[in-house]
Amino acid sequence: IRKELRLWHSLNHMNILSFKGVCFFPLGVRDESLFAMVSPWMRNGTIREYLKNSPEVDRLDMMIGIIDGLAYLHEKNIVHGDLKGANILVTEEGYPVLTDFGVSILMEDDAGFFTESVISSTTNLKGTARFMAPELFHENSDGVNFSTDMWAFGCVTVEVVCGSLPYAESKHDPQVICSILTGKRPHAKGFETSIDPPPFPVTRNKHLEMICDMCWNFDPRGRPTASSLTQQL
Repeated sequence: IRKELRLWHSLNHMNILSFKGVCFFPLGVRDESLFAMVSPWMRNGTIREYLKNSPEVDRLDMMIGIIDGLAYLHEKNIVHGDLKGANILVTEEGYPVLTDFGVSILMEDDAGFFTESVISSTTNLKGTARFMAPELFHENSDGVNFSTDMWAFGCVTVEVVCGSLPYAESKHDPQVICSILTGKRPHAKGFETSIDPPPFPVTRNKHLEMICDMCWNFDPRGRPTASSLTQQL
């Protein structure tokens, strides 16, 4: 928890959930207390909840905010590690903020204010299967990194643009993992959407589909960087 606090406290960006402090709630049992980290209250909830309640929202603006936040993390040498709609909240002003850095890793040789050169809250593979890059399931996986975040960004694009989960045809994680390891895309070609009216014209959908194809390159070295996508969205 101390590592997560230091990591979160160091961040300052409009698309990153801000850190306000910590508090303790007495439990009344042998002087024990419950520890909590404090952030601003986000009454709009997650981005999926927000878009369900406000289907008229410009979803491209949402994607731009998400990639800006991710690019900021990567510029700070921080891997998010569990990017998904459930970890993206929406502010009162209607812009997305990335949250939940429990899987985040500081990718830096000299971490400065940290006590270790690499900060991670986990030593085992963690994340959400539907949003995880194929290489993370390999026995010799090095774990999450910038390119696995980019795979996940493509999956988040499906959530925001199409209103559906990646690998929506698979109900359980074993099915999802099987689809990933057999080379299936997180979403079918065509970017069909259940949203009525459709959020984008066909030409813009094609552009977003091209970006997803880049993010879903099965060779991690071929995926775009977050900073490059800030120029393309």
